[in-house]
Amino acid sequence: TSIFGMLFRKTFGILSFLFSFAIFIVIAFFSSSRYPEIKKAIFDLTPPHRKEYVKSWLVKFDAILSGFIRGQLTVCFVLGTLYSIFFALAGIDYAVSMGAMIGVFCIVPYVGLFTAVIITLFLSLAIGGPVAFLKVAAVFVVIQIFDTIFITPNIMGKRVGISPGFVIIALFAGAEIGGFLGVLIAVPTFAILKLLGDDVMARYKHCSSYTGNH
Repeated sequence: TSIFGMLFRKTFGILSFLFSFAIFIVIAFFSSSRYPEIKKAIFDLTPPHRKEYVKSWLVKFDAILSGFIRGQLTVCFVLGTLYSIFFALAGIDYAVSMGAMIGVFCIVPYVGLFTAVIITLFLSLAIGGPVAFLKVAAVFVVIQIFDTIFITPNIMGKRVGISPGFVIIALFAGAEIGGFLGVLIAVPTFAILKLLGDDVMARYKHCSSYTGNH
């Protein structure tokens, strides 16, 4: 009963996420099509003497968000390539196809990987039997440990301008605070907060309270 209950909850959660993700895609499409109007509306609300300052911050935020997207795509490509290579070395049938599928699913952190793991394990069991199933499971464990410690922290850290250690901290903190959504936005949110914190510290070190000039 508990196993079927868990499978039902996981299946329902995945379907609910896919539905929400489809809505997000639709909203993102219409928002991007109206991006020039949205950008103009933001600048119209900005005082003329502050436009350059606001523009400089928007450029910084844009660099972080675009870097995060490029970093996520790079992680997906690296993971798909590694899974394809390791599956082939392990003698798994359709190794390249399975690796490519995992890379595509990893665009969505954790949920996509979990879905890819389930599908790949069932496919390996159906095609190659228990031995192939165990080989695929072992490859997943090895690559996920390598990904958590090295791949994602280093690639994401370079893209958004924070150290690999802080990327790991941000991911765990995001998971603890906001679950899946927290993991999804943890890295860019942390990078933006770090950018704001650096600006506050720079202003503080130039103020009279810090320098002692009155």
